[in-house]
Amino acid sequence: MTVVGALFDKGGVGADFTAKLVESFKKAGLENITFQHVNLPAGRHLENETDTKFSMNSLTVTIPTFAGAAKAMGAEVPSSVLENLEERFEKEMMERGATFMSVVVCGQKPL
Repeated sequence: MTVVGALFDKGGVGADFTAKLVESFKKAGLENITFQHVNLPAGRHLENETDTKFSMNSLTVTIPTFAGAAKAMGAEVPSSVLENLEERFEKEMMERGATFMSVVVCGQKPL
C-alpha cells in the first residue's frame, strides 16, 4: 500500500475510491458521466530536464504533508517507508522516473 492509499483508507474513503466514483456521480444525479485513466509520466520518463525537474518538484513538495498526515492519522505505513522519503523519491525519479496513473471523471448536472 502506498502512503496516499493508506491515508485514503484511514480517512474512510478507501484506497480503491476511484472504482466508486462513477456510482457516486450517479447517486449525485449527474448525467453523461465519463471515466478515463490518464498516465502521467514524471521524472526521467520525460524528455527534457526542465520538465523532469518540474514534475519532480510538483510532487516533492507534497511529501512532507502526506508523511505528516500519515503519522498524525495513525495510517498503517511502516516508519521505514517514511524515513528519508523525500530524498529517496528524488533519487528514484532522476534514476528511473515514474508513471502515475490518474483518473478523470466528468459528469453533467441535468438542466
